[in-house]
Amino acid sequence: MRKYFVFLLILAAFFFFTSPGFALKVSQQTFQRRLKEEKLQTKLVSFEARPFEVFTDQNLPDSMKLRIKKIIEGAAKSVGAHFGYYPSGTAQLKLLQGSAYDSIDDPDLATSGFYQNKKIRMLFDYKQAKQSLTEFEVVFRHEYTHLIIASIDGGKTPRWLHEGLAVYEERGLRAESTVRGGHFIRP
Repeated sequence: MRKYFVFLLILAAFFFFTSPGFALKVSQQTFQRRLKEEKLQTKLVSFEARPFEVFTDQNLPDSMKLRIKKIIEGAAKSVGAHFGYYPSGTAQLKLLQGSAYDSIDDPDLATSGFYQNKKIRMLFDYKQAKQSLTEFEVVFRHEYTHLIIASIDGGKTPRWLHEGLAVYEERGLRAESTVRGGHFIRP
């Protein structure tokens, strides 16, 4: 029932809020960040976690890759089930540390992740792996929701609805967990 409600919201937004002259204007700063990202891409290492190719700016231990892969696959299955939709093909996920992430993020927005064109970029601190993996799952669910919505509607859903659904999915993880001593514990 829940997935049908979400689908109807997206469908209503598509028909009622789509402007016929939709155009994307790219600023000079955005263009520069994209060039930096292309240059950075050549230095990244990758591994697969379906439906993503995951890129990192450090070679991760196999145990961390396995934990990240488990989180990605579980969240993709859960969020996809809520929407009744699983995007086709492989998307990119970039996990970057401090300055590497800052060089491609919008400095006016102070984010820990963003989605654009079947690519998710996230701030990830390898030195604080345990804490980072908890935050990683919350941010990943949020950004993956953006990917699903964009795949369904081609980028025509209003931003307020996009963000509302992404926060709902992000909080869905929190609602499924219990907080004890400042740590999330699965029931």
